[in-house]
Amino acid sequence: MFLTVLGLPILLGCQPCILDQGFYLDGIYTAPSDAALVNDIDISMGMGFNGARLHEKIFEERFLYYCDKKGYRP
Repeated sequence: MFLTVLGLPILLGCQPCILDQGFYLDGIYTAPSDAALVNDIDISMGMGFNGARLHEKIFEERFLYYCDKKGYRP
């Protein structure tokens, strides 16, 4: 993906990332299950994103594990 600034192309990367705030209705900032974590990754990848910018919290190691297994960039 390219952006032009003053007529010059700038490479932005492969695909844009989505903002993941890691909020769950069942557990506030803790995922209720591994399936919920995997579902978040699958939804983002299904929308065409290949990664996420993680927002204002330390994400659980199990989330990072599933990201790694699926090739998703946190």
